Amino acid sequence: MKRTLLPLFFFFTGVFFFACDEDNDWDPDNYVVMTLHSEKPFYHFLDGKAYSNNEMPSDIDEYGIINEPWCTDLPALCGNFEVTNENDFGELESVPAGSYNSTCEEVPLNKVLVFKLGDDSYALVKIVDDVFSSDNNACEHSVTLHINYPALTNIESDEDNEEDISEGTWSMATETTGQVTLALSSFSKYGSGVYVGGRVPSSSYAAHVGEVRFEMNSYLREINTPGYFNATDIECRNESQINVCGQYGEFARYNNLTNQWEYDVKISNNSVSAHSLSFPSDDKGYVASDKELYRTYDGGQSWTKVAGFEDASAMFFITESIGYVLKENGNDEGRIYKTTNSGTDFTPYAFPMHWYGQPSVNHASAIFFIDEDNGWISADFGQIIATTNGGENWQIVRDGGKDEPHLYDIEFTSEHEGWACGANGTILRTTDGGESWSKVNVGETGDFVALEFNGPYCGWAATSNKIYFYEDWEHYSNYFN
Repeated sequence: MKRTLLPLFFFFTGVFFFACDEDNDWDPDNYVVMTLHSEKPFYHFLDGKAYSNNEMPSDIDEYGIINEPWCTDLPALCGNFEVTNENDFGELESVPAGSYNSTCEEVPLNKVLVFKLGDDSYALVKIVDDVFSSDNNACEHSVTLHINYPALTNIESDEDNEEDISEGTWSMATETTGQVTLALSSFSKYGSGVYVGGRVPSSSYAAHVGEVRFEMNSYLREINTPGYFNATDIECRNESQINVCGQYGEFARYNNLTNQWEYDVKISNNSVSAHSLSFPSDDKGYVASDKELYRTYDGGQSWTKVAGFEDASAMFFITESIGYVLKENGNDEGRIYKTTNSGTDFTPYAFPMHWYGQPSVNHASAIFFIDEDNGWISADFGQIIATTNGGENWQIVRDGGKDEPHLYDIEFTSEHEGWACGANGTILRTTDGGESWSKVNVGETGDFVALEFNGPYCGWAATSNKIYFYEDWEHYSNYFN
């Protein structure tokens, strides 16, 4: 179950509008009352039962709710849901047109949550009571839920693609005093923080091996990395759990609540230069080097090699089992590898790229999927390549030209709105699902090497020593109530 960012976020950027027909049999007043707590934190919509950790159904990701024991002010739920501004089921005249990727978020009480299940049916949920307790850093939210299922039956869509496009602004937030930024990650709540991992110049290498920094309100705080650790990629699973991989095959997990590293391990005894990681759930995650893919089932404490690759540049897992590995270079066409069984097997697919007579400099650098069907790749010469069928077929949706700068990163905040960044201060934006792209001038001439959004109205982009911040406060404050 994917809970963040690298992907994966929840979005309230658009709505489907529904008209009820005369045969509609949905009753918003027909709901069950269920309490989830530490002994039984799982609820399954199809059978209407709560389960313990030992009894958890295998399809809980697609058909259920998980109540997280987070030490937070608000309770946290996991599932394929979107948050609305409605207080009662009967007030719901529209539902968010988001991606419904699995997420784990703190959620407010008495707000209607729309769950989209694996069979494309809907359920409505509202937390009506929360009892919080803690003992020696062990926390529990005992939540009482009103659950309306099946919901929104026999309701047809009148129109989709309605989207409130942000008109936010970019500004330079801070400088990183010489740190080379390789990756960004952020909390999904309120946009209050971004983590930056990267290498530092060789002149100060001994004093600053592998800095990891936390930013809130343009204030940078360095987190000392454990041992000889040169961070190359970083991912925030939630507001407490931060995963980092390093240049020399290290993996470490940091707890932001205790301000301590929980553990620091070697991914392999071989010389592995880990460059990307992805944790679709707390315990199950992946780390890729340029030649190998490793998997963990215990939160990163132990790792197993599951596949070998040549010239891999990026990795992206949509769920615990579905993921992609992207090759930096190809022959006549670029290559991408897809797994649907957690990396046990991979199927190669080709995607087109224009070479302009310079195959040695043509690279595909980043990949992002908004759901299991729609994904994008950023590459040299300003190229963006897209798929609408889960990677089986690809087409070039932006061909910048032989003089266009390389695009280093790409991310979508909804099916319609996306961003890409690259060399020479390049930031691109689309509001039509990638069919057309426009350049955004932020007054920077350096190379943007990474970007990160935690929703449609708040994001970051980084050069080698600067962090730029994007915000649309009017929309953003409404987005988080």
